[in-house]
Amino acid sequence: MRTTLFCLWVLSLGGCTYAIQDIPTVPAQPTYHQDVQPFLADHCVLCHGSPPDRGAPSNFRLDVYGGANSTPPGAADMANSILHDLQVGRMPPGGGVGANAMQMMQNWVNDGTLP
Repeated sequence: MRTTLFCLWVLSLGGCTYAIQDIPTVPAQPTYHQDVQPFLADHCVLCHGSPPDRGAPSNFRLDVYGGANSTPPGAADMANSILHDLQVGRMPPGGGVGANAMQMMQNWVNDGTLP
């Protein structure tokens, strides 16, 4: 019985469940550098960094952004893709994100993915 429980526990560790469940508050106008980047670092960069891991595509890195005062081409599309994957529960594998983080990402997309 103990062996079975231990095996089930070990198998449950397989996903990207190292992240905190939710952020404490929702920033009204989140920016990438202050709000979104720490969230992505906690939930996404393990796989979507350099080098990519666990089958993540190399062209979808979430550990970088454009210049500090610019929004790079395609940033809005990438932000919408991130938001969609969070909303449908596709990412992060092994557990979703909390309501505050989801609202922060929605605010960031609505505000035009501010740097």
